Amino acid sequence: MSELSKRDKEKIQRENEIIDKAEKLFCLNGFDNTVMNELAKEVEYTKRTIYKYFSCKEDLFFAVILRGYKKLWHSVKIESAKGKTGFEKIKFSYFAFHKFYCVEPSLLSLMGMIGVVKSKNSYTEISFKEKFFSFNKFMFDEIQEMFEIGKNDGSIRNDIDIPTLMYSSIFTLTGFFNLLSVTGKSYLNNFNIDEEKFIETILALFIDSLRA
Repeated sequence: MSELSKRDKEKIQRENEIIDKAEKLFCLNGFDNTVMNELAKEVEYTKRTIYKYFSCKEDLFFAVILRGYKKLWHSVKIESAKGKTGFEKIKFSYFAFHKFYCVEPSLLSLMGMIGVVKSKNSYTEISFKEKFFSFNKFMFDEIQEMFEIGKNDGSIRNDIDIPTLMYSSIFTLTGFFNLLSVTGKSYLNNFNIDEEKFIETILALFIDSLRA
């Protein structure tokens, strides 16, 4: 495999610098309230330079989200490898999601905005959006394999078909953490509930619902 040229290395470095600042602003202000002029000031590049790497704000948003999911997936792979059965692999994957929430709560909340972020120009090519959905498919295929292992080894329930069980489980898990990142603090404070115990209880309920 040939080494990257100096130009390619500089391109990657600039992309990452822009993504770093964009992540900071998106997490702080949200997608709609982040403006490219502010990003250009933060990253110390002109808007023209930014648009050489990202076609529009939505393209940049998906670059941030893609990197976030790659970080999350890296943790999931490490944790799920500790499991011997399919059920254990899924359980450790849930724990990895919890750890990611503890470290990157604002980023995880941003990652939950995928369905609401829309481009103002439907004709703009959004390459990082395509890259994200390609990676998203890869993740779901890998997760489905864990569920298939669990079905084959008898460690997870078999009264629900695998796709329905898997998608329902993922939707419930991600929905919980997205809601927690948005309104959880006020809910927990209102009822004087310890956040860590609350999360552990919810995860235990989620995980037990999959057990054979």
